[in-house]
Amino acid sequence: MNFILYLINNVLSQAVFIIGLVVIAGMLAEKKKWHQILPSVIKTMIGFTLINVGGQTLGMALLPLQPMISKVFGLEMLSTNIGEAQAESLTGIGTEMALIFAFGFLANLLIARFTRFKYVHLSAHVSFFFAGLIAALLKFNTDLSFIALVIVGAIILGLYMTFSCASVALFTGEVKGAEGFTLAHSSSSGLIISSLLAKAFGNKDKDLETMQISKKFQFLREMTISLTIVMTLLFLIVSLLAGPGWVSENISGGQDIVVYSNSKRCRVWCMDYGYNNRCKNDAF
Repeated sequence: MNFILYLINNVLSQAVFIIGLVVIAGMLAEKKKWHQILPSVIKTMIGFTLINVGGQTLGMALLPLQPMISKVFGLEMLSTNIGEAQAESLTGIGTEMALIFAFGFLANLLIARFTRFKYVHLSAHVSFFFAGLIAALLKFNTDLSFIALVIVGAIILGLYMTFSCASVALFTGEVKGAEGFTLAHSSSSGLIISSLLAKAFGNKDKDLETMQISKKFQFLREMTISLTIVMTLLFLIVSLLAGPGWVSENISGGQDIVVYSNSKRCRVWCMDYGYNNRCKNDAF
């Protein structure tokens, strides 16, 4: 049991390992040889890691906005050590959460295998979070025994993993080039709501991709350029609202807000450009 819990908590809780295992299972099912499987698994895991690193690094570049926005709205900024907070939150539900996560994924696979809902939820960090949420709700709000709690929790998680993907697939199929594509993420409810609003108020005859705009503004179609302009304006406006003097003293290390906004813009641009190009060049 200790080995199983170790495997669940340290291996199966990491999305990169699950992706690797899925690739191995798929290529074994296709009867590929080991010299074909090994490089594919390594490339996939490296590519997935690059996506995560790129996203995390991009997020770190935006962290200075937190104290500035707190200053603008007069909020008290609390800094929490994520590792300590996570360890504290897992106290009392760690075992249940790990087992719900593992058996919930198994339930998802069984549903995909034996029903018409052929969706496997591979966003492990999302399902791991929901496993903890389900474990906490069931443990502290019901009188279920340990085994019953794990079984009920795994069924709930398995259903969530399957139908959160299936519900989004009802709408992504209508997107140009998205046939057979769906999304496994906690934002699925927001996507469903926005899709329903689009059906009610949108116009399929007007495609954003074919919208005609002046040639003077064609450069705005480049995501990198648009992101650069938006981030420069964002940092500049928030810096002005927080106070140039305060920003220079507490955030920018003595730089004026114009130079600081442009330097942050360049950093975000470089991270986004490198991140997207690495992702495009990786084989999955």
